[in-house]
Amino acid sequence: MGDSVTIGGRVDDDTADDLEEYADQRDISKSQALAELVENGLDMVGSGEDDIAVAADTDLQRMADLQSELNQMAEQVTQKVEAQGQRLEEQMANHFDLADLDREQVHAFADKPFNVLPKGTDEENEYYVTAPRFVPFHVGHLLEQDEAWNTFVVNKYVSWIEDIPEPVREKSTSGSATRKRP
Repeated sequence: MGDSVTIGGRVDDDTADDLEEYADQRDISKSQALAELVENGLDMVGSGEDDIAVAADTDLQRMADLQSELNQMAEQVTQKVEAQGQRLEEQMANHFDLADLDREQVHAFADKPFNVLPKGTDEENEYYVTAPRFVPFHVGHLLEQDEAWNTFVVNKYVSWIEDIPEPVREKSTSGSATRKRP
């Protein structure tokens, strides 16, 4: 076999040159180029613009495949969320009469699943924030927790550590205790 070069195995000089050109076009190492070609089942038919077109077609196909996979995943997530909502509704039906459930109020609850109450006077600028335990919501210092509710305390010190949700910040009369960080 005349002159050859070792690149993950013995190849002739022309193939080595084609591989090097392909790697340069993709701005990757020769070994990465070889792995990419093997992984995708591509052959280097020649060099030049045709290789770029093959690589671009391959990249476009991979992008289309990934987009399709993402769409499938999004559909699965949507189905899981709907199923969980139905399970929650069924579980709640065991405890409540849902025949008169006001769906608009459920959506309002989903938009703001917590309640803000003043802890003391406006001058103290502290608030209780209550949220059901099943809602993944946390703000401020957890003061109390029971089987169904979390109660947090929000004050000026909390705003130094974390961002305060707008509805809580709006409750502040002076704005100094719950000022949003820059």
